[in-house]
Amino acid sequence: LTLEWNTERASVWVVDGRIVATRQPGMAKDDPLLAFLRRTRRLSDEQYRGVLSIQRESNRALEDLLLNGRYLDAEELAIYVERQILDDLQRVVRWDNGSYRFDPNARWPNPPVVSMSMEGALIEASRRVDEQKRFMAMFKDPHQLLGVRDLPDPEDALSDEERELFGIIDGQHTAI
Repeated sequence: LTLEWNTERASVWVVDGRIVATRQPGMAKDDPLLAFLRRTRRLSDEQYRGVLSIQRESNRALEDLLLNGRYLDAEELAIYVERQILDDLQRVVRWDNGSYRFDPNARWPNPPVVSMSMEGALIEASRRVDEQKRFMAMFKDPHQLLGVRDLPDPEDALSDEERELFGIIDGQHTAI
């Protein structure tokens, strides 16, 4: 499914009525999954360069590189792919208008990492847009720096989400 609005374009790959991807197969130069993994600090600069280097030599799909290179395990990759899909859908849900084209002959060539309900994914993307509107009202200045006042006890184990959050909120990055 290809969606277009003005100069923006989005792809939604569907297998058996379920969303399996919103990016092109393989690994494009500006691959949204790779960008998402870097933005969430799941891949370091060194790991990023390693993935790019291996991909140039082997031309393998990004999912294959991440799993077989042991950058991520299958369960973790599925979580990140799902989050990247929801981020892409969140962008599309904001569009005021657009057109679509469905090509029933186009097939996702790789084994799907995730298989998301179309309805559930669209509801979640819409919920995120509503949540972001509340966030924008709360933080009037999008250039406001966020920092942590009270760090957790170093003896307490952090969840993956907490570790990611503490990596993002560092007093150097803005709210948006």
